[in-house]
Amino acid sequence: MVSKEDFKDAYQLLDWEEAGVIEEYVKQKEKRIKELEELCSEAMGEQPKEWRDRFRKLLKK
Repeated sequence: MVSKEDFKDAYQLLDWEEAGVIEEYVKQKEKRIKELEELCSEAMGEQPKEWRDRFRKLLKK
């Protein structure tokens, strides 16, 4: 059965979608994934310790 809370959650998602919040969140996540992919491809030529240090630094952002 659908509760009153379920409707509140659904309306909140619709509000966020209309405000562009969800789209902006997705764009930020896609940008973050691209940064991590670039870091990993650059790291292939580096020593393991350097790779770990750079990856940890990026993850802390």
